Amino acid sequence: MNETKVCPEIDVKPDGRLTDFSQIGKLISILSRAGQSFFAQKASDFDIGGGQLSLIFYLYKHDLSSQDELAKALEVDKATITRSVNKLEECGLVERIRDDQDHRINRIRLTEAGKNVHDNLKGIAREWHDVLLEGFTTDEAQQLEILFGKLLQNARQYKSTQSKL
Repeated sequence: MNETKVCPEIDVKPDGRLTDFSQIGKLISILSRAGQSFFAQKASDFDIGGGQLSLIFYLYKHDLSSQDELAKALEVDKATITRSVNKLEECGLVERIRDDQDHRINRIRLTEAGKNVHDNLKGIAREWHDVLLEGFTTDEAQQLEILFGKLLQNARQYKSTQSKL
C-alpha cells in the first residue's frame, strides 16, 4: 500500500483519504494547535492569547453582548468568559457597561483600541486562511467548509443529547 505521511503518525492514501478514520480527531487537534501557534507568533504584539481571539471577533459583530451571551455563542463556560474579559479589559481592549434594564448584567464592548486590534487580527486570520487553503481549488475549499460544517453540526448534536442525560 502506497501511503504518504502528512505528519507523524497520520497516514494518508495517495488519493488523500485517511487510512484510519480514528485519525480525524487527531488531525483537527493538530490543525487547532498549528493555528494557535500561528496566531501567537503573528499577534504577539497584542499581548492576548487564543482564548481572547474569538471573543474579539465576536464582539466586533455583536457589540454590547452580555457575558452569558458570549459564553453561549462561543460555547465555553462562564468562568472562561470572565477570565478572557478581565484580560482584555486590563489590556484596554474591552469595557464593561452596566445594562440599563438589569444592573446585574454587564454588557461588553470593544474599545477603539480593541477595534484596531480586531482589524489587525482579521488580517492575520486572512493570512492563516490562505496558508491552510494553499493548493486547494475553489470547489475543494467550498467542499471543505461544508464538511467542517457537518462535523460541527454532528458535534453539537452529540453535545446536546449528552447534556440531557
